[in-house]
Amino acid sequence: MITLRIQAKFHTEQEISLPYNLNYLISSYLYQCLSRSKADLSKWLHEEGIVHNKRRYKPLAFSNLQFVKKKFQPNYQLVNGEATLLISSMKEEICIGLIEGIWKMKGLQLMDCHLPLVEVKILPTIEFHSVMRYKSLSPIVVASQQEGRIHFCHPLESRFYDQLRNTMRNWYEIKWEEKLDESSVDISIKDPTKFDFRKSSVLTEVKKRKIKGYMLDVEVKAPPKAQQIIYEQSLGNYAVQGFGFLSPQIDTEVK
Repeated sequence: MITLRIQAKFHTEQEISLPYNLNYLISSYLYQCLSRSKADLSKWLHEEGIVHNKRRYKPLAFSNLQFVKKKFQPNYQLVNGEATLLISSMKEEICIGLIEGIWKMKGLQLMDCHLPLVEVKILPTIEFHSVMRYKSLSPIVVASQQEGRIHFCHPLESRFYDQLRNTMRNWYEIKWEEKLDESSVDISIKDPTKFDFRKSSVLTEVKKRKIKGYMLDVEVKAPPKAQQIIYEQSLGNYAVQGFGFLSPQIDTEVK
């Protein structure tokens, strides 16, 4: 199975201050990059996406921006050195367009800070197995409607995992054009004895909207084609806003 995941690296010699919540800034940057190379595709992704079961799905996912050097301050972070961003999509044309656009942008602009581009490349295709373990590179979010309001489920609720399977099923149907047997999917915390509910919770503000998610390592038992969905489209809700991005733990995966 061919998979597309992009790795972009940036660098700043000077120490710069950035807000903790970068999701909207990075999302806007990616749309700008795609617009530089494939304007029509960027417009389609932003305004339309894929219609499935009367809902719109946008095939784009990205990780948190990971800095080598970071100092935590009360209201901001001080960073310098190398920064890595991972991006993925089940649509090959989106990945190719993003690579071209990132090269044309020559760097990452975050507010008044510019991080020059070091490299951008497609990562090698990986092999998927029926049991795999993943590390969160951005918070996993499960949002559900409850009495007319959005409720963010937590990993100690059974519906947290029900909703994860439901979202995976929808993406699976979109990509493979076949039904996913949800009974073949089991998602659990990788090491429950080490799970710290308080430390894993993350509150992120995106365009003045607060979104609650959880940084946790998970073990997924599912068909290989379903594992590929997680790799390409993340896990949970709001992937297009930078949530639920996972990295397979290849060295410790269970075959």
